[in-house]
Amino acid sequence: MTTSTPQPLYREPVQLNAQLHRHKKLSPYNDFSRLAHAHSAFLNAVEFAQAALCFPIIFLPASVANPQVSPVAMLGLVPDHNLFVDGSKWDASYLPAFFRRMPYLTAPMPGTDQTAVYIDAQWPGLSDTEGEALFTEDGQQAPILNSAIEFLQVFDEEARRTAHLCARLQTLGLLVDMKADATLPNGATLSVDGFMVVDEARLAGLPDAVVIELNKSGALALIHAHLLSLQHVRVLVDRHARRVGATPVQPS
Repeated sequence: MTTSTPQPLYREPVQLNAQLHRHKKLSPYNDFSRLAHAHSAFLNAVEFAQAALCFPIIFLPASVANPQVSPVAMLGLVPDHNLFVDGSKWDASYLPAFFRRMPYLTAPMPGTDQTAVYIDAQWPGLSDTEGEALFTEDGQQAPILNSAIEFLQVFDEEARRTAHLCARLQTLGLLVDMKADATLPNGATLSVDGFMVVDEARLAGLPDAVVIELNKSGALALIHAHLLSLQHVRVLVDRHARRVGATPVQPS
């Protein structure tokens, strides 16, 4: 997928600190307008079944220098345009865990094999006066923070499992480059490239022993969820057409 300079989801991530954030409180925040520029979102494999009901699941390379791929939910057809954000509302039945982590995230601690928890210091729901306290009066983690950290730990563990899945798909040569083109009635054309999908012919040609292995590991079900999700490219075209005031057509 062609990309441009993304708008940061985290405005000021700082490492969570019991002294620095001892008096901080967090209020529920459901304004999704900050996601309006996120035209894709990383997915863990455990999310495929639910995400496949809403979005196309595709695979993107990490970078030109790093050929490792990651699965993402395709949320828009053009850079910086999320078709599932309507004003301040999230217009889909599923919200990727990548977004549900906010305002927290994790990052490796330099020189160690440990990770640190960060929080967005500019998160609108973070304050000194309103919401649930992150820490107790004696400086211990409050239940709301314990739950958030547990969620982050599960997310990171699932991300490692997802990386193993993607590596296996690459080893088997199942991923192929794909391009999606569409022409809207107003004459505008859309072309989305730079992503990969599982090639069904290559999947069908795998040896029986490999298919059995993929089935027992759960990978085969994930592959089929991915393939079924691709029908939602038409949904994205329809949504995009409505946004630009054109009659939707099927992508070519």
